[in-house]
Amino acid sequence: MNGDRVLRHRDTATSFVGRRRELADIARVFANGARLVSLVGPGGIGKTRLAMRVARLRADRGQEVVLVDLAPICSHGRLEDAVLRAATRGAEARGLPPRSFTELLGDREVLVVLDNCEHLTAEARRVAESLLTDCPGVRIIATGREPLRAEGETVRHVEPLAVDSEAEGAGGHDNQAVRLFIDRARLVRRTLDVSPSAVGDVRRIVRAVDGIPLAIELAAARARMLTVHEIADGLNLHMLSATRRGGDARHRTMSTSLDWSYSLLSIPERVLFRRLSQFRGQWSEEAAIAVCADDDLPPEAVPGHLRALVAKSLVVRRETPLGERFRMLLPIRDYAREQVYSAHDPAVHPVAGVPSADRHLRYYVELAERADAAQWVLDFQGREELEDASANFHAALEHACAHHPEDALRLAAALGFYWRVTGRLTIAAEASARALEAAPGTPHPARAVVLANQSALLFWLGNVSDAHAYAVAAVDSASLTGDTRARAHALVRLGSSLAATCAREAQTVMREAVDLARRSYDPVVLGDALVNLTLSLMWQEDYTAMREAAEESASLAYIFGFDYIEALTLWCQAHEARARHDPARARASAERVLELTGGDTPGRGGCDVRTFCHNGAVQILALTAVDEGDPERAAALVAAELARCESEPVPWGVGVLLHARGCAELAAGDNAAARATGMQLYERERGGSAALAWRGLEILMRAALAEGDTAAARRHAEGIRILARDLGNRVAEATATLGTAHADLAAGDAGSAEMRAREAFGIGLAARMPAHAVAALELLGEIAVARGRPAQAACLVAAADASGGAVREPYRQAAYAAVRGAIDTALDASEREAAYAQGAGMTLDDVAGYLRRTRGKRVRADRGWASLTATETAVARLAADGLLNPAIAERLVIARATVKVHLSRVYAKVGVANRTELAAQLRAVPPT
Repeated sequence: MNGDRVLRHRDTATSFVGRRRELADIARVFANGARLVSLVGPGGIGKTRLAMRVARLRADRGQEVVLVDLAPICSHGRLEDAVLRAATRGAEARGLPPRSFTELLGDREVLVVLDNCEHLTAEARRVAESLLTDCPGVRIIATGREPLRAEGETVRHVEPLAVDSEAEGAGGHDNQAVRLFIDRARLVRRTLDVSPSAVGDVRRIVRAVDGIPLAIELAAARARMLTVHEIADGLNLHMLSATRRGGDARHRTMSTSLDWSYSLLSIPERVLFRRLSQFRGQWSEEAAIAVCADDDLPPEAVPGHLRALVAKSLVVRRETPLGERFRMLLPIRDYAREQVYSAHDPAVHPVAGVPSADRHLRYYVELAERADAAQWVLDFQGREELEDASANFHAALEHACAHHPEDALRLAAALGFYWRVTGRLTIAAEASARALEAAPGTPHPARAVVLANQSALLFWLGNVSDAHAYAVAAVDSASLTGDTRARAHALVRLGSSLAATCAREAQTVMREAVDLARRSYDPVVLGDALVNLTLSLMWQEDYTAMREAAEESASLAYIFGFDYIEALTLWCQAHEARARHDPARARASAERVLELTGGDTPGRGGCDVRTFCHNGAVQILALTAVDEGDPERAAALVAAELARCESEPVPWGVGVLLHARGCAELAAGDNAAARATGMQLYERERGGSAALAWRGLEILMRAALAEGDTAAARRHAEGIRILARDLGNRVAEATATLGTAHADLAAGDAGSAEMRAREAFGIGLAARMPAHAVAALELLGEIAVARGRPAQAACLVAAADASGGAVREPYRQAAYAAVRGAIDTALDASEREAAYAQGAGMTLDDVAGYLRRTRGKRVRADRGWASLTATETAVARLAADGLLNPAIAERLVIARATVKVHLSRVYAKVGVANRTELAAQLRAVPPT
């Protein structure tokens, strides 16, 4: 049960005394429909213990409990994250970031305890109101020195324990305050005197401290060394000497009680007490020694003095899965901080050494750098260590930003990977921004790494333009330092920001990053570089080149446990499998991605790579369903994910889902819906991912062809071609070419259609993309029927079917049936059987040779662009694009010598002397 482990530590370490009326009142308030109860009072009054007791009673009855201690949280923006993490302890064991409140808690009955809200009142109010709005089963108890002032809040002021007789006890222990003192005193002295006179002294003690529980516990801790009578006399004298203090009586009493406890400490204990106030949250003995020890307080003396402070209730000790941990209650820590600046401790005012705040910073910078080098965050134990130190990391960063900017950069750089993996993107971006602002222009490798990390964080937070700017700045910063690892980090981020828009440029950048990462022996940056290289090749749909990078990326991910790299790599490999007509492998890869990203729902909505990968896996499953003739299932898969994404602050991966939805709508024959989806996808991605923008245009082109709008189809095809050139994506170019071929055929220009379909087939064949090659073959079969070559049509259609067949929208299914019908009419049974048998026995490479041998008649021309044949037009366009003769021959599936002949005819007809003039003419007056 969430919170139960913490309850055991915080609620059962000592017994709970009194407060029966308060417990009954809180139970009654919740029973009457209240959902938010704030327990308000001064420090030490017992708010936390009362809230913990309510939580324990409810947990014992089977209710789910989430405990969130706000005391260690030292900056705004971290509270929501703390609540989510407290509620996802099980998920964190798998390394998954937390989800949104709605997904995580739903309508379950959960009690959330927000403890120590006083320094984050506004944010606690916002989070409480969000919880109550989004999760109808949630009830909240908040503790603090003032109300949250939230809508629907019920405020209960926590009073001191009763110090007058209440007939609640027996044997003379007749009030809550007395019983609390005796209970705590017996923890340090089992033979405590409880005679009537001693109990009278106890009453003097609890009255002197106004029944404030923490003050009572501090006094009781002195029973180890003093009698009850001595405690009462000493405390009364101290209270009398403090009556001059102004302010609220309870705060004055608490402060006076702490003064008295502090005055009874030995000199070394006082020094340690003050220095421990540097810590936020909890700390280890090792950390205490590193931060607090010096010549005046030797390292070997710290453990003994630390335990003395525990015995005197000034420090709390508890056992955790990581071992022994210590912490100060917030009122005591505040008091200790006050003493720091009044004691002139040489460790604070640097007379004899380094200030303890600086030692605290140094310890946590070194811890963070050690954890980063060893990738602790990828191991459950290491991640727990980092979580344990999280509050102190933030405290150290605050101090560094104010006093040691270079250390702020080092700390932010070392924590970057931890923040990314655990989903703390917003918090990390804010912390990195503070570090960069504190050290503007500092030429240090850590600055380049922080800039690179900030680029990654902003990218996954949806701020793509700023992400690119930070990546460029990271490269510039790394160049100033000459640091190999820093430059590798920077280049990875630059390549990542370019991958979906300028894939060829991204690959150049990423290959340098891979080389630098190998030389710097940094597996994290090497993994990032390899997976981003894989992504850039996938966006380019160059799956042959992608395979090597993907295999190394997957291997590295497996060795080091980089789940996010494995998920991204598998998504790329799933696309390759689908393009290679291997639906089983595509589906298996997608299902593995779902396992890595949290099953049916991803990690915390929209905030990191896991959400994108999850949506990408759903895209693959939906597209595979379309390929297998089940567009309804595909649409249902996508609809469920898009509905979830609507509630996400940064809906990453919506583009890939829209692509799948558009394909499903085309396959179902809903062209109007497909047209709307295609436009939505194009408009969404045109300024960001060219790799997805062209898919939007493809959906628009196919919908236009289905509706017979050849002009729109040509327009969208030209848009695809422009994006394809920027990306260097031959598959996109083949798609545009094939779409134009369909438009040519629909307009009655079978010659141009054939030339373009042959070009599309050549691209699909060269790229080893059977799906694209087969689609071109089916169109070539249709063209062959239109040009009176039924035997050739039968051969090509059979070859296409033998290679897996094409995925056909309804209008294409009708065209396919018409081609089959025309073949049946034109050929007798033996001719059909022979042609079909010939085609069925061909591989796609065989088909390429067959097409070379069966070219139709060429058209002789006069002068000008209009006189060019379809083949000459295609040769001219490819030559103007910069392709050499061998590449043109491969594209058009013709001989190299034939390309040379065609090019010489083009020069003569158009009146140019070379390729440069041809390109200029083509831009000025493109052929129709």
